[in-house]
Amino acid sequence: MKTKVIEFINSIGIETKEHKGAAGFIPGVLIEEGRLLYDLEIASIADLLHEAGHLAITPLEYRSYMSKGLMAGLKFMLDSIEREFIEPDSPLFRAIIQCSDTEATAWAYAAGVHLGLPPNKIIDSASYDGTGDEILLSLQLDAYSGVNGLHHAGMCVRGRAFAAMRGTSPYPHMQRWTQPKGLSKIL
Repeated sequence: MKTKVIEFINSIGIETKEHKGAAGFIPGVLIEEGRLLYDLEIASIADLLHEAGHLAITPLEYRSYMSKGLMAGLKFMLDSIEREFIEPDSPLFRAIIQCSDTEATAWAYAAGVHLGLPPNKIIDSASYDGTGDEILLSLQLDAYSGVNGLHHAGMCVRGRAFAAMRGTSPYPHMQRWTQPKGLSKIL
């Protein structure tokens, strides 16, 4: 299953590389300059998906700034709002402000469902300070805040009625798996 997850992550344009002993915020997975380094002997499927989610929700032009704990990359990206005069109504602004842990978690769940993985492999019950079961239930009920963030970032459509109006499927179906470059050009 881990190989299937890595193949999927690569297929959507996120660079991965096997790296023995990789360890960042979590054992077995490290984000380094926008790439996902992993040790399949240590990393869990849930951790691979979640860390890939952080890269997937980051607009492509900022992805290379994401490393280790992500804080420097997130600060650089948030500072770009003022530095580059990014308009509050632009898709890029919405994508930037929706790059938190909850969106990465919601993305990981959608990716796991897409891959046909068992829910307990997507979100581990011991994760998130022992609240993994509650988060999984919230995701399954479409009641998790990260889904709303993905919707506002343009990555999915939340709710059956809204999806029907748009002629698509609702979350956990994704409209796109990664944030592209050039969202500021889309209006």
